[in-house]
Amino acid sequence: MEILYQVAASPFCKVACGLAFFYGSYYFLNRYLGKSSLPPGPRGLPWIGYTPCLGPAAFDELVSLHKKYGEVISFKALGNTIIVLNSYQAIQEAAVLNRRKVGRCTLTVNHWLAKGHGISNYDTPRALKLRQALFRHLYGQDEVIDYLTDKDGGCELIRTIKQETGQLLKTLEGTRGTPVMVVPLMRLTIWRIMWRLVFGSTCDMDAEEILYLLQQISSNNMENSVLQISQQIPKCLLHVVDCIKPIQRLLGMDKLAERYDSVCRILNRELDRSIQSAYRPGSLLHRFQNDERLQVEKEELGRLAFELMAAGTDTSSMTLTWACAYMAEHPNDFQDAVGDIQMNNIHRYASVVPLGLPHVARESMNILGYYVPAGATVLFNLQAVHQAQMDDREGSATAPIPFSVGSRACPGSRFATKLLRDIVSAISDRFSVEATDKNIRKQVNADNPDRKVRASKGLTRGPVDGLYIFREKGE
Repeated sequence: MEILYQVAASPFCKVACGLAFFYGSYYFLNRYLGKSSLPPGPRGLPWIGYTPCLGPAAFDELVSLHKKYGEVISFKALGNTIIVLNSYQAIQEAAVLNRRKVGRCTLTVNHWLAKGHGISNYDTPRALKLRQALFRHLYGQDEVIDYLTDKDGGCELIRTIKQETGQLLKTLEGTRGTPVMVVPLMRLTIWRIMWRLVFGSTCDMDAEEILYLLQQISSNNMENSVLQISQQIPKCLLHVVDCIKPIQRLLGMDKLAERYDSVCRILNRELDRSIQSAYRPGSLLHRFQNDERLQVEKEELGRLAFELMAAGTDTSSMTLTWACAYMAEHPNDFQDAVGDIQMNNIHRYASVVPLGLPHVARESMNILGYYVPAGATVLFNLQAVHQAQMDDREGSATAPIPFSVGSRACPGSRFATKLLRDIVSAISDRFSVEATDKNIRKQVNADNPDRKVRASKGLTRGPVDGLYIFREKGE
């Protein structure tokens, strides 16, 4: 008995008993108290959570969970509560009715890269102030106002849009019915337009360098997802990650950082050139730099340049690539002028950012009767919404939400909507689009031949192949 007492009183035994009590209490509270009020969803291991929703197959798992549990689901990931909203009604209730309770979720890897700067990854007062300034400077800019109101006053922005769209059409015409990879063409077109908007000048970078930059951006966007172990680890551990390179390699963070740094180096080089030659007064960067209420520093200005150029170009060029896929699959929809119906269908078909950018519950709230605790990560499953709309297109009264919705919707949505429509209209007016046999073989889903395989492993997703044939109408 004395020996048993000594063992029981040993520090090791006390620690073991403490851990057992901790995990037992956690399991009990999670099983019988916490889970009863949270939305339905799979159970995982204590603290580690539900691992099938972490990794490259996470989105496929979300599709299965949606079918099993319904419009609102929840699960744990490394101690974090994840809430996924799979219906238009659920997203509207969170983003609109509870708009003050929903903010931007700061992802661990994105924070590691951005170092606290920028708009897209933060819910801080500074990020919100910069976001308000972006609305003010973008939509208060005379050239943007003229473009959005179809007032052709001969401004540089409108001339650039017409020139780059014309160059795109000329390139497509030169293919003379042979298959062409459209992704690089769309990237060059959008990049040069965005450059005029952001820097206020003509982009002097050669095409090869532009395409290199955009490939780095696109690769990061298609690999870097909220549903990854690296994004769920506590931010307090980042100083450890900084010191131990093997951890970065294990989590794939080294490749993300390498691509991000390569893009930032080139953009900072161009930023320095623009500062030396003085920004044009109409440029977004000039307006940010001269906003006395903001007092933007050089490093912060560099991050803003990255977000404006990277986010605006990658998603828009990807949407245009999806538009070609849709035009090839639904040629009868493009016999007449392109309008809201065609563009809405393209956005539903594409779902370029399938889960949107992640949100955080600033306060606890209820969504469709389910409890969402403060601090939970809230994901808007935009692709699920768009898929439901496509399945019920005739009876659906809701519009697609490609730019998300609510207080953290994409600030550039108005400009992007018109730009995408103008370019799609120009292509549709001149050409009929056909998919190649290679496209068809790669994209047909064996389980459902009427659907395309559109897998997503990261923030964005593109078509399986971007090879299309453009034939001039009337040939």
